Amino acid sequence: MPGALDDGMAHERTDGRRPGGGRAPDGRRPLRAWRSLDPHDIDAELVEAVRRALSGPVLVHDRRWPSVLGGDAATAVGVAIRFLRSHRPDRTTGDLVMSAVLVHASSGDPAAALLLAHGLAVLARGRPDADVLGSRARLWAAGPFRTRPPR
Repeated sequence: MPGALDDGMAHERTDGRRPGGGRAPDGRRPLRAWRSLDPHDIDAELVEAVRRALSGPVLVHDRRWPSVLGGDAATAVGVAIRFLRSHRPDRTTGDLVMSAVLVHASSGDPAAALLLAHGLAVLARGRPDADVLGSRARLWAAGPFRTRPPR
């Protein structure tokens, strides 16, 4: 089906490293930031690291993915909604899709912030860190955040 995600799988890098396995200059993993950091811990430097990671040789099986990479917030939200309907966001593709949403949520997009909250709530189900993820989801749902300037 055009536009559908292919079993939630992304094409991996050919150098053997998983997307998001790289680290930002401060040691944070950019494609895991959406699920591992509170909104106030995300700064412009990290968002730029997320953008760079997303621009690498990875592909989400959705015909709209090029528009997501082009910075279209509405498309990023749409791709993530479709993904979350049938997949848990706890794998490589989830990190890619939700990281694209993080870029827009961190710049104040309210739809992206709400979807990020929803993705965190979905991820929290049945996990030992559900309280932390739920708290993080509530922070995003409380209102859009703007990233802090680089340190």
